[in-house]
Amino acid sequence: MKTRWKAPKTATKAATKATKVKKVKKAKKKKTRALLYRATYMLLRAAPTLTRGSLPTWRRAIRCYGKVTWQARARLRLHDDATDVLDIHLVHPSSIDDVLDFYDSNEDDAADPYWAVPWPSAFALAEFIAQNVHTVKNKRVFDAGCGLGLVGLAALRSGAKCAVLADREPLAVRCAELSASACGFAVHADRSADGACAEAFGSEGATPIKDDAGHAGVAVGAVFSWDTPADFERAIERADGRCDVLLCADVLYEAKQAKPVAEMASRLLVPGGELLLADPPNRAPQNRRECLKLMHATGEFHTVDSLALSTRDVSEEGRWGERKADRDEVPILLERLVWRP
Repeated sequence: MKTRWKAPKTATKAATKATKVKKVKKAKKKKTRALLYRATYMLLRAAPTLTRGSLPTWRRAIRCYGKVTWQARARLRLHDDATDVLDIHLVHPSSIDDVLDFYDSNEDDAADPYWAVPWPSAFALAEFIAQNVHTVKNKRVFDAGCGLGLVGLAALRSGAKCAVLADREPLAVRCAELSASACGFAVHADRSADGACAEAFGSEGATPIKDDAGHAGVAVGAVFSWDTPADFERAIERADGRCDVLLCADVLYEAKQAKPVAEMASRLLVPGGELLLADPPNRAPQNRRECLKLMHATGEFHTVDSLALSTRDVSEEGRWGERKADRDEVPILLERLVWRP
């Protein structure tokens, strides 16, 4: 009678121990990554107001991620009177934690969740556009690093004929497309994002986009990275040509972004096109100076205006951008440049 071979108990125990150690290490890595993202996100958003002695607490977006999308309202001031507002519907994940869980489950270490909530510069720039509709009316605009698409949607609501909602994160592009659809605009979705979004959104994220709408203006989704040369041609093709206005909000929070952002403008704008560059002046002023220096060095960019804007930090409730009396104003600097090659 043949006896079945059995692994030695010591070997079995060693394998079990190794598996447990591996799981513990993976859990620690995931927890560390989440903490790092939270700390970095907090510091990036807090930096504009640190000089005023306030450090905002960590906030989450609201409700359900995975299989379900959720809407919130961004309220933009049309005038100094806070009661005169423009509502924009935004579709977003439930929380950055859920985005991190999704990235970890797909072992996507290069992805980041910063797009999942709107940043102060996006509110300030969106409000500027809503108050100065002539900057985008009947023009083709390109919202680079769009995140949830707030600035591009404000341009569409202000009369832009086309807004390209571009971000390197496919999930961000899909949320921006869903937001445009929720706002009643026709949407030309970037179907290259379907694969990445199918698992995160389920069937609701695969075919939510309308090709017809109640409002004039078309939103065009584009998975786009300014570090990838091929993405420029693809984005221009999707927009049916170069843009008249390039919108950049909070894109200079890292030093390495100064050069690609400076080069991006001349590759996306039509001659005579305008760049609107908004970011907090106290967070990383050296990055903004370097970016402007590189653009002016070409002799093709000319500064039209430098404007000091402000906006309150986002509220903890679903109505982002709602003014709260107990919230400090966040200063934002807007640079307007024209490209004349």
